[in-house]
Amino acid sequence: MKKISIMNQKGGVGKSMLASQFAFYCALKLNLHVLFVDLDQQGNSTKVLRSSGLAKQSAKTAGQLIYNGGTIPEKDEFLIVGADPLLAHLESEGKASYNKFIKNFYLTLNEIKENYDVCIFDTSPTPDVRAVCALALSDYAISPIELNQEALDGVQALYKDIEKVQAINPELNFLGLLPNRVVSNPFQKENLRDLVLAYGKILLKGSDGKAVCIPSRSAISEAQAQGRPVWTGDKSTAEKVWREIRRVFEALAQAMCLESRAVEIIKEE
Repeated sequence: MKKISIMNQKGGVGKSMLASQFAFYCALKLNLHVLFVDLDQQGNSTKVLRSSGLAKQSAKTAGQLIYNGGTIPEKDEFLIVGADPLLAHLESEGKASYNKFIKNFYLTLNEIKENYDVCIFDTSPTPDVRAVCALALSDYAISPIELNQEALDGVQALYKDIEKVQAINPELNFLGLLPNRVVSNPFQKENLRDLVLAYGKILLKGSDGKAVCIPSRSAISEAQAQGRPVWTGDKSTAEKVWREIRRVFEALAQAMCLESRAVEIIKEE
């Protein structure tokens, strides 16, 4: 089971959108068995995936599993471990509890690792114990970022947080920054140029070596609000938006060496 954290220190940058839509992509386009863990107490991803009717929600919640450990009783091809209010209180236990929480979470996930191809963590918007738990157990991390000055100023701090966790988990591979809600105006074009100049080496890139990004499209927000994959809905709009953003999901899958189960079936036959 390959594990990826969708992370950033800031809220409102599109973590939940990227996490939930990438989960849809892995489950429906690649036919993979997906475990989704929502570590943001707001539970936006939990709501989107649950309302889609495409995933089953576990009776166990993320906060319970981190705090107490235990077993995930369900086995499903697309399973959600949902957010809960306990997540917001874990940090109050203090840093002395970090090792216990990480161990609890590790043992739970290790027990079911053979059941899933990929595990996706939607992390909290603060660098607290939830983010540490996810990154300490992840193989990969990706960080969506908006093209405003505040976000650009925070890149250095974000990268330092990644390096701190890599001291605990040297296997963590940071796949890079992913510009989100990109619009074609002079202000954002200038910020994108600045981002490429300063951090071009750590931008997520497609198979052609060019950086990928997610455009600002109302159809993406509508898909999230309606709890469905972005490529569904009004056919003409969905097809257009999907053409624009599929490179992002393909780049992520390629970076994680994820291969469609459909391909595996063909090989076996």
